[in-house]
Amino acid sequence: APTDSSELSAKLQLLLWQPPFSCFTLTEKALCAILKSPGEPGNSKRLERENMTFGESIKTVFSKYVDFEGRARRSEYWYFTLFIFILDAVLWLLGHLVSAKFGNTLMSLVSLAIFLPSLGVAVRRLHDIGKSGWWALLVITVVGSLLLIFWWVQDSQDGENEYGPNPKGVIGRSEIEENARKKWEQDS
Repeated sequence: APTDSSELSAKLQLLLWQPPFSCFTLTEKALCAILKSPGEPGNSKRLERENMTFGESIKTVFSKYVDFEGRARRSEYWYFTLFIFILDAVLWLLGHLVSAKFGNTLMSLVSLAIFLPSLGVAVRRLHDIGKSGWWALLVITVVGSLLLIFWWVQDSQDGENEYGPNPKGVIGRSEIEENARKKWEQDS
């Protein structure tokens, strides 16, 4: 068994980043169980839920109509953004086929209906990377919009943050190390 924290850290580095794994001690066996997918020996990928589908993301956003708490995955945010672009294109086409006044009225009503869900998913997406939802106000500036896009494409923060658990269901590296350290201390 490792004798100090630095030796444990070195073993964790070896386990986390250099497959194939050697699961000898109880701590290493616990880490291997976390990091390996069942039926795939030596798989070092993190275990996480699959991305949301297009339909699931729309359903989720509308079910959280005015929910500004929690976290939203990238797939939830970007599929909903795609949905809005498709909806706008269809409404624009419909407005030009029927009448401009009808199209403008319809687009205005739909824009009002999707404003709060759009804002909610944008705020939850910022929460997912550890930012306050108030940063969404940057959208009123060009430079701010570019910064928001940069943030919205970032991957989720590992593990739980101040806004809730990771929506991917991923155990982050820091959590793995902490769980292994606790297990090692119990075994010693």
